Amino acid sequence: MAVASVLSVLAVLGMVFALRAAFPDPSQEDVAATAPAPAPTTVAGWLSLGVEQYRAGDLTGAEQSFATASQLDPASAVALFNLGTVRDAQGSTAAARDLYARAVTLDPALTDGHFNLAVARAALGDRAGAVDAYRAVIALDPDRPAALWNLGLLLYEDGSVEEGRKLLRRAISLDPAFQERLPETVSLR
Repeated sequence: MAVASVLSVLAVLGMVFALRAAFPDPSQEDVAATAPAPAPTTVAGWLSLGVEQYRAGDLTGAEQSFATASQLDPASAVALFNLGTVRDAQGSTAAARDLYARAVTLDPALTDGHFNLAVARAALGDRAGAVDAYRAVIALDPDRPAALWNLGLLLYEDGSVEEGRKLLRRAISLDPAFQERLPETVSLR
């Protein structure tokens, strides 16, 4: 039995050494290989880093990266839009709205900027501003179901029932899943 026990211990040790070889201790790796990457030097680099950070859930890092990109190029609508997206995710809807508004002023063709501006305005109770922004989205992308849907609901609720119904029907024709979201208080007839 003693031989069997020794063999068992040796087998376990063999597995441990095999695992160590397969999964080396990071503290033993070359320090240069684990050193942080140098900071970006271009607007595109800061934007790319910010997107990576945002996707990884690092809102603070993404905010800093997009702010740096915006400082390097104050005319970058994309940097302002992305910074607005981060601020919105952080719960600062008013700040996000202001950034989206600046972004679409710099680039009136930034469809997502108009869409997010509309959503932020609606969330802040600015229904008229939201309607204007959704109209801008639809002017740029007439087949965007979410914009048609949201504008349709706003108009319907604000008394422009027929125009609202038309937009809601169009949204459903483009994406039938919207039919399931139709509030009971809204009639398409």
